[in-house]
Amino acid sequence: MNEDLKTRLGGLFLMLMGAGFAFFFIWRPYQQALAGASSVSLSMKAIGISILLPVVGLVIALGGKTVNDYFKRVGNGGKGSPMFYLYMAIIFAVTLGGYFYIESVFKGLGYGK
Repeated sequence: MNEDLKTRLGGLFLMLMGAGFAFFFIWRPYQQALAGASSVSLSMKAIGISILLPVVGLVIALGGKTVNDYFKRVGNGGKGSPMFYLYMAIIFAVTLGGYFYIESVFKGLGYGK
C-alpha cells in the first residue's frame, strides 16, 4: 500500500472517529433535549473535538500525502507554507463555526451555559 493511500485512509479514520464522538457528545444529548429531558450532559470540549476530527480528517483524506507533508514540515520545526496556513484557516473557521452553531442550538432548546 502506498503512502498516499495510507494517509487518505488515516483521514477517513479521523472522520469516523469524529462521527463516533459526534454521536455520543452531540447527537445523543440533542435527542435527549428534543425529548424534553430535565438536564442534558454537555461537554463543550468534546463537542469541539467532535467537530475538529472530521474536518481535519476530510482535509487529509482529500489532500493525501501532500497535505500531510505540509503538517509534518511544521511539526518538525519547519516554516509553514502559505498552503499550510490556508488549510489551518479552513480547519479553524469550520470548526469554530460548527462549535458556535451547536452551542446556539442547545441554548435555543434551553440547555447550555
